[in-house]
Amino acid sequence: MSIKKKILIFFITIVAATSIIFYLIILPTVSEIRKISKAIYDERVDLEKKYLRGQLLKKTMEDFEMIKPKKNQLASVFLTLGQELNFITTLEKIAGENRLTPNIQLNINEIKEKDDIKEIPIILTVQGNFIQTMDYLSSLERLNYYINLSSLKLTAGSPNEASGSNIITTILSGKINAIDADQEKK
Repeated sequence: MSIKKKILIFFITIVAATSIIFYLIILPTVSEIRKISKAIYDERVDLEKKYLRGQLLKKTMEDFEMIKPKKNQLASVFLTLGQELNFITTLEKIAGENRLTPNIQLNINEIKEKDDIKEIPIILTVQGNFIQTMDYLSSLERLNYYINLSSLKLTAGSPNEASGSNIITTILSGKINAIDADQEKK
């Protein structure tokens, strides 16, 4: 055998051996490394999400501890079922202080419940002059109760003979949130 044939056979053997090593060892190893790398990346992203959730939970717990002393104040914004008369009396008192004629419709029979909080439809109608009406609305804002208004309608009427100013009829409609008396204790 000539030297050229020996070199050619040697070269072909080296190329074949290298190709076999490349396809049987290196390519599967690189593929496995990529899979492991992706799994590590996914695990890191998952751990970061869990860490952020843990931080959020920690902050939520801290916030909860901060508002715990204000529980009674927060509960006072809800109308306690069974104490509707006190609420109506308060609204009438405010109307009287502002020299308005009130008509209050609290529709207890139409209560809608959502997440242990009940919504009671309410319609407030008052009559008086513009300044009295604005003072009444301002007094309503200062109440501890939250009245979620859905509409406000002002209607001007005939002039009042005694004061010379126009009588305004104001109709407020909306909902007030209420809870059962036993929920307030929780």
